[in-house]
Amino acid sequence: MRVSAKSFAAVLAVGLAAGRTASAAPIFIQDYEPPGNLDDPFNLAPDFSGTSVGIVSATDTITHVPADGANGTTASAEHFIEHNAAESPTAAGWQWQARILPNSGGSTNATNPLFAADGYVGYWLKVDAGVTPTMQTAPVLEGSAGTTTATAGVLQTVIKDGQWHLYQWNMDDAAQFPNTFNTVYAGGLGDTTLEATVSFDSIALVASTAGNATVRIDQIGFDNAGPLPEPSAGIAAALIGAVGLSRRRRRAGS
Repeated sequence: MRVSAKSFAAVLAVGLAAGRTASAAPIFIQDYEPPGNLDDPFNLAPDFSGTSVGIVSATDTITHVPADGANGTTASAEHFIEHNAAESPTAAGWQWQARILPNSGGSTNATNPLFAADGYVGYWLKVDAGVTPTMQTAPVLEGSAGTTTATAGVLQTVIKDGQWHLYQWNMDDAAQFPNTFNTVYAGGLGDTTLEATVSFDSIALVASTAGNATVRIDQIGFDNAGPLPEPSAGIAAALIGAVGLSRRRRRAGS
């Protein structure tokens, strides 16, 4: 289990500067930062799962991006999805659907651990405005028995503006995890309520209109204490100020 020390330290420092009580740290099982970079989990191409449909498997890729991270971090991963119109629409009614797995077995392991189904779960996405398809996304969580106990969060529309956006779901709100799996992917798996402890089955990325897509993803994780951190304008200004102070100190000591 990996905690993103860099992002948590930034959030903690800003929180203390603002006079707020710091909450428990979010746990990011994947942040694509060094030294792991593109180690598992969530380092597989979008078409790796047999449940991914409508994608050209010969061209879909995942690439480490070392100079663009969400929420003040430095790195992320980029998925390229080429639409295979011959497989559209999918059984679930999408132009294409990607079931992005955390590991080759798609199951719980040391890098994709079980965690309490309490608080929030989510990740960040970045998509340029020029990307054609209309897309939606959701986390798919499973209990200790595996995919037969999986359910997806309510699909959220992916914003296409070239900026990082946080997508998160409240695991304590049954309306945000309404016993769905087949409505997202179709097939004979899942569709159960969240168990007390869960892990990532996958991240769903589906397209209701045709076209290729390039999607960056970062900071996949959960926070049992509450919502995952997203900088407000005040936090962003504080982070910029901290960077400026660090630069001035370096200049003074040079």
